[in-house]
Amino acid sequence: MRTLAKPESIITFRIIFLINLIFSSAILSLNAGIDNTKDSLKYVVQNNTGKIKVDALNQLAHRLTRDQKEFHYYANRAIKLARKLKYPKGISEAYRNYQWFYQYPRTYKLDSSLYYSTLEINYLESTPEIEMLGDAYIFRGRTFMIKREKDSAMNYYREALKLFSAFDNQAKVAQVYDMMGLMYYLKNNYHAAVNCFDSAQKYVKHTGSEERKANISYHMGLTKFHLAKHKAALNHIYEALAYYEKARSTANTWNSYELLGNIYLTLENHEAALRMH
Repeated sequence: MRTLAKPESIITFRIIFLINLIFSSAILSLNAGIDNTKDSLKYVVQNNTGKIKVDALNQLAHRLTRDQKEFHYYANRAIKLARKLKYPKGISEAYRNYQWFYQYPRTYKLDSSLYYSTLEINYLESTPEIEMLGDAYIFRGRTFMIKREKDSAMNYYREALKLFSAFDNQAKVAQVYDMMGLMYYLKNNYHAAVNCFDSAQKYVKHTGSEERKANISYHMGLTKFHLAKHKAALNHIYEALAYYEKARSTANTWNSYELLGNIYLTLENHEAALRMH
């Protein structure tokens, strides 16, 4: 039987995965009515003006992250037009595109990512777009999370929590508690992590977000494993796995089976561990 990944390596993978997830989700929400293939987006850019054009430019920049020349071409056009239109959403997403660009492996410069994060936050603080500012705080917190600057990450999560709590945005409150739980996990404060995941579960149950519920269950299971509460850990991971398999989420499904194998090995149930792989 092959050597199983340690929980620490699993959580590191999930941090990177969650960065991808939040940005992809944000980009997809830019304009649900736009077909986001490259050719279709280029058609929208050529045949539209105003905010629709900005949204399409931002989506194009995101899709062309691997091509540095094309990325900069469309990202620059997006930010210039968004500024001209005084379009907060377009400006925020353009800055976020640059943050993501500098978190991509071939252009990995977290300090540059944080520079554009600062630009985004400074801009949003001058507008009434408070909930967008909360999203900017979350993304900045995740960047510090990748850098392992845990205290800085936690400070931005707390700021985001204040904003979303004031607006009673339960989905975002659940998301922030989930990320705070991961931070406490990385600090080896597992009891505090469980408390955060408990809070996340309390808020997420009112949102109808099955994917987020599954993610929180996974994180709770991982933490319970560290606390040697193996039965509870198994229950949480199987709960998450049921959703991941239904949604055909390959990375999350692999993570879940990997963690289940670790738990069964700890329980010296080698037959069950083998079934997980």
